[in-house]
Amino acid sequence: MYVGLLRPRLNLNVHGGTGGAGGQGGEQGGGGGTGEGAIVNAGPGTIVVREKGTGGWLLAANVFKQWKSQSGRTLWCRGMPGAGKTVLVSMVVDDLSAECQNNRDIGVACIYLNHKEVHNQTPSKLLAGLWRQLVLNRDIGSDAKKLYERHREKGTAPSLEEVASVLSSSLKEFQRLDIHAMEDDLRKYVDAQIGSPPRLRTHVRKQSGLQEEIHSKINTQTVDGMFLLAKLHIQSLSTKNTIKALQEAMKELPKSLDDSYDIAMQRIDDQTEEDKNIARSTLIWVANAKRPLNRLDKDNVPDINIILSVCAGLVIVDKESSVVRLVHYTTQEYLDKIQAKQFPDAQTDITRTLLTFLTFDGYPDSSWNSGNLPPLADYSQYCLAHAAGEPEVQLREILLKFLGQAFQWMNILNSTRSQRPVWDSLPWEYSDQPSQPSALWIAAAANLVETTKFLLQGTPSLQHSKDQEITVASYCGHEEIVGLLLEKGANVNAAGRYHGSSLQAAAAQGHTELVSLLLEKGADINAAGGGYGSSLQAAAARSYTEIVAILLEKGADINAAGGGYGSSLQAAADGGHTELVSLLLEKGADINAAGGRYGSPLQAAADGGHTELVSLLLEKGADINAAGGHYGAHCKLLLMEVTQSSSASFLIRAAADGGHTELVSLLLERGADINAAGGYYGSSLQAAAAGGHTEVVGLLLEKGTDVNAAGGLYGSSLQAAAARGHTEIVGLLLEKGATFPE
Repeated sequence: MYVGLLRPRLNLNVHGGTGGAGGQGGEQGGGGGTGEGAIVNAGPGTIVVREKGTGGWLLAANVFKQWKSQSGRTLWCRGMPGAGKTVLVSMVVDDLSAECQNNRDIGVACIYLNHKEVHNQTPSKLLAGLWRQLVLNRDIGSDAKKLYERHREKGTAPSLEEVASVLSSSLKEFQRLDIHAMEDDLRKYVDAQIGSPPRLRTHVRKQSGLQEEIHSKINTQTVDGMFLLAKLHIQSLSTKNTIKALQEAMKELPKSLDDSYDIAMQRIDDQTEEDKNIARSTLIWVANAKRPLNRLDKDNVPDINIILSVCAGLVIVDKESSVVRLVHYTTQEYLDKIQAKQFPDAQTDITRTLLTFLTFDGYPDSSWNSGNLPPLADYSQYCLAHAAGEPEVQLREILLKFLGQAFQWMNILNSTRSQRPVWDSLPWEYSDQPSQPSALWIAAAANLVETTKFLLQGTPSLQHSKDQEITVASYCGHEEIVGLLLEKGANVNAAGRYHGSSLQAAAAQGHTELVSLLLEKGADINAAGGGYGSSLQAAAARSYTEIVAILLEKGADINAAGGGYGSSLQAAADGGHTELVSLLLEKGADINAAGGRYGSPLQAAADGGHTELVSLLLEKGADINAAGGHYGAHCKLLLMEVTQSSSASFLIRAAADGGHTELVSLLLERGADINAAGGYYGSSLQAAAAGGHTEVVGLLLEKGTDVNAAGGLYGSSLQAAAARGHTEIVGLLLEKGATFPE
């Protein structure tokens, strides 16, 4: 059973509480690897704030019980903003996790979307996130685990097709349950809220019937089923100094969230100048932060309770994680809408604070290298993300000062990489950065267009090629900066390091328009070098079909040899990109081109268990007995000795070792020798037995394989299964006549 919980909301905090009203819900972000930033392990403590007795209706609902008791189903939960989805879905995750923790046949995985990390929420990363949770938390079988290990070994990410194929069988049926604030739940919630603010609590104690009067004005009908709107109403009423003022306010309670937010902002502006400034500064930072804020400099900021009291209920703090965040994702949307009018200098103010800190005499302190970063230094890694645009014009002097010494800061960030969140688009996260980058390199990497223009002013042409600058700008997709560098004479064909050239860097990252620009400016379409070997191989390996088509149309050599994959066809086959393989074959790719880490496109497809693709290649004339390939000697997934002739027997052993039942069946149908000896395990049966692939073992035995064939690492299939502790396979082999050697 697989449980997918997809929420139609954008969550504001990947480390702390979710975006529900009153700090409802809590999250713990997942670590590195694929889908990082989009993965959450919802465990004990997820429900941070939930009024006692609320929410039980969901776990008791028949539709939930049916979904929970049947396999292959997805429960789709939808509801209006503030209806309590965060709390209810978190309850579901906790309920399932607690019940299933000792059942290894059930995997529980979930996705929380973070409004602050939209750049990481691509389809492949989100699906990979679900897959990764299941791999880490459960023994879910061979396919997902082999896929994970295969890409981890190569340092690559799985393609959307690969991840989708692992998960698709679990997403076949859907049920829908609308979530809204139940009257009983809302009443309990309002009662709890009334008991918190001192003034409101005092008014209710003084006048009997006032609490019921509040309930008559704040109910499921008047708040349209939204806990959040009820919370904002209570926050507004809690500021009234007299019962009469409270009753008058209840006559004019706003009907929408935006109206409630307008009133909250007015309350902020009506405070003393000091309190108003604290509140506005807090909103600027929390709403514009590039990641959740959970470390405060206690000597330089007001007490957190003061901050919360002056922000009119728009900001909350998660007790578990100490993250300061907005009360709901709709609050972020509201502040985004009013920022140009209410906070026009927000980005400049943040940038000024960060750059002032980073350029202060004595910084960076040598102690920072050990990871002992003060709170503001920890967040200052995002200074250039805030600086792009108007701030870099207004703050040019201090920005240039920082760029001149930024390499020191980059060294500190690199030394503390494992202790802080990673944001892929930051210049200091670029894997191929120079040891002491110039101000121009950092500006190009950070997309500081105005700063790049300024640094290039007065230079009629560059006296030497800015290969590192143009390569990093191409990699990051900064089209305008690439244009500026080329205008000043930068060499469009400057040799890069890992990425080979600016064209290869752009192709590898899927920047279609930039690829067209570089070609228009004279980029060598067949330039060899770099990690991929060529721009075409880079695009094929990453499955950027549109870029592949553009490159072929412009004259890219479809059969150019070189690079890790040997050819563009092998690069596409390795990732299981069937559509792209078809395109390349249609355009004349050599189906039996030898070379690369797998030896041939067919072996690359077989290694990945891409049955449909293997079938396509065989139909198109791929030689099942083609020799070649050296990757198997180094790949933990195959553990194959390919130092001698590679053939159909290699393919079937590779498929058996990978647990690819359909592929083994296909290869046998195509004439592969079921008893072919050789390789690390000696036979296909031993490879499957060692890997614990019961279904493949059963298929091979059914097709007549020699159950007692000797050779390989373990000597026999029975010994392989016994050594690896696969008791079910041991029993199956003994049943079919396997014996231990004397």
